[in-house]
Amino acid sequence: MPAPAPAAPSPAAAPIEAAPSGRAYGGKRSAADLKGEWNRVLALMRERDKPTEAMLRSSTVLGLDGRVLRLATNEFVYKQISGNAATREMIESLLAEVLGQPCAVSCELSSSPGRRRESRPGNIPQDGLVATALDLGGEIVEAD
Repeated sequence: MPAPAPAAPSPAAAPIEAAPSGRAYGGKRSAADLKGEWNRVLALMRERDKPTEAMLRSSTVLGLDGRVLRLATNEFVYKQISGNAATREMIESLLAEVLGQPCAVSCELSSSPGRRRESRPGNIPQDGLVATALDLGGEIVEAD
C-alpha cells in the first residue's frame, strides 16, 4: 500500500513572503527606512520621465503602510498624480520594480510646501504665473 501524500499546509500556516530587503510584505516602513530605495526610484524615474521625477522630488515620503506608499505633496502634484492614471501607473510600476512588490501610491496634501492663495500679496493676479509660482513654494524677494 503506498504511503499517504503529505497534507498541504493550511493558509494560516503558510510562511510570510519576504521582500528582497529581508522585510516581510504588509508591514510598515518609515521614510528613513525607505531613503535608499526612494533615491533609486528618483534616479530611475529621471531616466524615464523627467517631469514626473521632478514632481516626486518635490514630494516628501511619509512611509510605506503595507503596500501603499504615502507621499505628502503640494496641490499641483496631488492633482497630477491623483488625476492622471498614466502617471500614477508609471509611478506604481517603478515602485514595484524597486521595492519588489506591487505598491499603490497615495498622496496627501502637505501644509508646508507652497503658500495658500489667501496669503498672497493683494497686488498679485490670482490666475497668473507668479501666483502659481507662489502656490508651489516660490518667494518674492526684493532686488537691491
